[in-house]
Amino acid sequence: MNYSGLWEKREGRIICRAFAAWDKLSETEVAGVVAGYAGGGTFIQENFYCQFTGSKPVKLIVDFTDHISGEESQFDDLDNNASELSDQALDVLLEFHDQDSWEEAEQLLLLAHNVEDMEEVEADLLKGGTQYPDYLENLFEYAGLTARP
Repeated sequence: MNYSGLWEKREGRIICRAFAAWDKLSETEVAGVVAGYAGGGTFIQENFYCQFTGSKPVKLIVDFTDHISGEESQFDDLDNNASELSDQALDVLLEFHDQDSWEEAEQLLLLAHNVEDMEEVEADLLKGGTQYPDYLENLFEYAGLTARP
């Protein structure tokens, strides 16, 4: 499972600005989860599916929309393997973050023991994981997040 994340140190806590975990369904498909800060104190988490050719997405489903065609598209209508892979990606997300704060206050706070695995990219920003592939370049924007790793 691949992941890429960006966290911000703020007021004694480390909040998730943007996070994605994904894996391949086939040589031209990936599925996973995208999560993070969407502005105004709102944190979101969505399943996603991407079909691609080379480095270009030909289908990118997030939040009931194929953002390439602009058509409504239900994630739940996809093959069960996409749902299973997204569930596994959600497990990765939850391994990094405090589950109580997510359930009680819908905040993604990085667990202290995961800080050592992150790279400090600015005084208040931490980055972790791998660089997301080019075909997921717009994933964070389409999910409504205000940042990307």
